[in-house]
Amino acid sequence: MPLSRSGGQPPAPTVHWLHKFQMGLSFPYRQSMRLPGFDYRTAGAYFITIVVAGRLQLFGRIIKGSVELSSAGKIVEEEWLKTPAIRKEITLDEWIIMPDHFHAIVWINGIVGAGGCPPQISIPETQTIAFKDHRQNRYRH
Repeated sequence: MPLSRSGGQPPAPTVHWLHKFQMGLSFPYRQSMRLPGFDYRTAGAYFITIVVAGRLQLFGRIIKGSVELSSAGKIVEEEWLKTPAIRKEITLDEWIIMPDHFHAIVWINGIVGAGGCPPQISIPETQTIAFKDHRQNRYRH
């Protein structure tokens, strides 16, 4: 993964992530962490990480070793806790909100997709897109 000239994190993408996803574009500096040949539409446990663009600390700050959530961080928490009610095939496991990112383990239970058919893209990817989109809409309004 190439780093920026100043070192540290790679430069943030200039095009909104959802637009790039819809256009079928990839992030050139990202290397796939996916296991080749594994069907990510299947039931099982999945580890998800969502990082704020530019690694801005929008979700909160660390005070005395604990994360104090900002209003944006509280929205992330509220939306995450709604996930099992909205997506019946998802069970939440451990998760944590950090100032500039979010980690979670989710369980996909049984058959997923409309009518028992697997979705066109993997559930972790679908879950992440829907979660980000709804959280961003709440944060902007």
